[in-house]
Amino acid sequence: EKTSLQIEVLTNELTEIEKTIVRQQEGLREVLKNLYEAGSQNSVQLALKSATFSDVFNLIEYFAALQQSLQESLKGLKELKGERAIAQKEAKTKKTDLEGLRSRLTNSKLAAQNEEQGKKTIFNLTKNEEARFQQLLKQTEAERINTLRDIEKLEDELRLTIDPNSVPVARKGLL
Repeated sequence: EKTSLQIEVLTNELTEIEKTIVRQQEGLREVLKNLYEAGSQNSVQLALKSATFSDVFNLIEYFAALQQSLQESLKGLKELKGERAIAQKEAKTKKTDLEGLRSRLTNSKLAAQNEEQGKKTIFNLTKNEEARFQQLLKQTEAERINTLRDIEKLEDELRLTIDPNSVPVARKGLL
């Protein structure tokens, strides 16, 4: 978002520079037109048209000022074009950065989705394994209970078949 705002600011600056360049170009056209019109007359014609020598000198100063203005306008125009080139380059860099950030964001979102999907898969597998383990545990417990019952039945049968008096009396000793 910050990069988008910076790009917008640079675009506005470029627009202002473009407008300034157009204004300066129009001013240069006007100066060039005046110089052309004045340049079509030679010095003798200007002197003859002027009423006094001060008018001639004023015209000469006017043309010198026009030339100075033309040079300054050209210099300013070159500077503006340089600024425009720099601003365009900066805007292009910002746009490239923004595209890179958007690409990284998209990749990060995809990675997060893949990670989430992986977690869900592992959870489901673990859940299924837990259910299978619980089932095996119940089955093993049932088998243990059945085995204990079988042992009790066999002990009962054994007691009935063996005479209790034939078993030695319990004494203190080794066993």
